[in-house]
Amino acid sequence: MEQRVSERTQDLQKTNDKLTSTISNLEKAQTQLIESEKLASLGGLVAGIAHEVNTPLGIGLTSSSLLREKVDHLKNQVDNKQLTQTGLNSFIDEANQTCQILENNLFKAADLITNFKQLAVDQSSDQSYTFNVYDSLQATKVSLNHILKKQGIHTHIECSHSLKMFGNSGILSQIITNLLTNSASHAFENDSEDKQIHIRAESVYKKLIVEYTDNGIGMPEDVVKKIYEPFFTTKRGKGGSGLGMNLVYNLVVQKLKGQIDIKTAPNEGTTFTIEIPFDRE
Repeated sequence: MEQRVSERTQDLQKTNDKLTSTISNLEKAQTQLIESEKLASLGGLVAGIAHEVNTPLGIGLTSSSLLREKVDHLKNQVDNKQLTQTGLNSFIDEANQTCQILENNLFKAADLITNFKQLAVDQSSDQSYTFNVYDSLQATKVSLNHILKKQGIHTHIECSHSLKMFGNSGILSQIITNLLTNSASHAFENDSEDKQIHIRAESVYKKLIVEYTDNGIGMPEDVVKKIYEPFFTTKRGKGGSGLGMNLVYNLVVQKLKGQIDIKTAPNEGTTFTIEIPFDRE
């Protein structure tokens, strides 16, 4: 009897070791997939850069070409001794306007690149510092404009321009990025022309409260129960990884020691309320 008990114990121990090893491997796989999701977010930034910077640079190039034509025309008039005071004044006015357009768009392109660069650095770094919450939200929104504009989604940010907090702005950016892409992929499947997303952030009792609301199709109760589960997606086979909302939950609850609540119902939109403590160890 003792021998049989001993053999059973050894078998159970081997089984337990295998289960422990399997769980460990699954956790490693999940971590790797989450990191892949973060890299996908960075990839989205690259697409955002290409789309958003293309417009001001295109306008700048067109303005530069136009200015070159004006200069060549002026030179021909000078060479042929046909330049008049009226023609010179006209050239000066048009050149000033063109230079102003060129300067404005180059500054816009430079600002966009600076914002995207900071977002990319923040999302790949674990360093904490004091950052402006509105600037972080606005930069994240701009990085996804190529998706939001394409689908006709109007995104509004309500936040004090002076609101600051100590932490990693890249984490907040990743959270908002995943919420925005989740809404774009799932919330607006209908042909509604009124597609709205509102992001409101404020400081309440040493907490950053972020309320994210879309007026999309909402979610049934069975989806809500599983929304934070890894690999759960309603877009299986259509590009959905099932890790976006799981990443949001892990960042809010585990990384930031905060909490996230959801309020939704079919055809009533969705609201995520996120609470992040300002003072955390």
